[in-house]
Amino acid sequence: MDNNRKALIPLWFFCVLLAVILAVFGTAGSWRQKKRAEEEVSVEQEQKMASIESSLEAETAEKTVKLTDGQKQILNSLTEKFQEEDLESAARIISENEPVLEELFFDSLADKVFLYNGQTMTDQAEGEGLVFTRASTVFFGNFQDGKPEGQCTAIQVLHLEEGNRYDYSKGTWKKGKMNGQGECGYDYFDGLEGEGPETVIKQGTFSEDQLEGEIQYVNVGADGVWITWNMTVSKGQIVLDDRWSRTEDSQGRPVYQLMDSGGAGYAYQMEETSLGQGMWRNMIEFK
Repeated sequence: MDNNRKALIPLWFFCVLLAVILAVFGTAGSWRQKKRAEEEVSVEQEQKMASIESSLEAETAEKTVKLTDGQKQILNSLTEKFQEEDLESAARIISENEPVLEELFFDSLADKVFLYNGQTMTDQAEGEGLVFTRASTVFFGNFQDGKPEGQCTAIQVLHLEEGNRYDYSKGTWKKGKMNGQGECGYDYFDGLEGEGPETVIKQGTFSEDQLEGEIQYVNVGADGVWITWNMTVSKGQIVLDDRWSRTEDSQGRPVYQLMDSGGAGYAYQMEETSLGQGMWRNMIEFK
């Protein structure tokens, strides 16, 4: 009986030892699997981070437009005329080179902001240069974060039934909108067919693209005579004050009129239905 008990003790000890060994190996195996899984996750995360960094680098990398010698010559001529504040000549350059500028715009610039700084055209629109928002609409001046900031001038060339015209806006800009002293208007640079002024000028202080406060409105006819009206506007709308008089047109409808400031006897007339319309604003918004 003692011999049997002695024989059972090693067997029992062996079973316990085997169980411990299996548990240890099982734990080790689980640890190795967990470690392997963690390494796989770590590698996957590194790959994702590398992919994200690569995408960010691609997005932030400076993009340039390859220009032909002919395109550069046109852009340099435009820059020169803007620097000279010769907007009529700048408009003529745009009008005479429309096919070239349309090809450049629609092939490379559409829906993007690229700045030409005199040497290269890049999507890093910082500093002074030219920016096209349409094939026939160009801004020249200082840019920050891809928007006009500080002094900037914009022109837009139009071909209308009554003649070739350019609209313009120039003055102080902030975050892509006119804010501060400036003016906007238009000019029929090849003459006007029909009645009306060949040149219109609106001068004053802008706030978020709208004229605000005391402004001057100027008409210039084909005879070169300047007619000026002084008026007050608020948020781009005319404010009627004691300088205005109320009368009626031939059909008995209310009409308001303002006499010119030079005493030449010219009246600016406005129908009552036009009150409250925000007509007095930047003519070329940056988009």
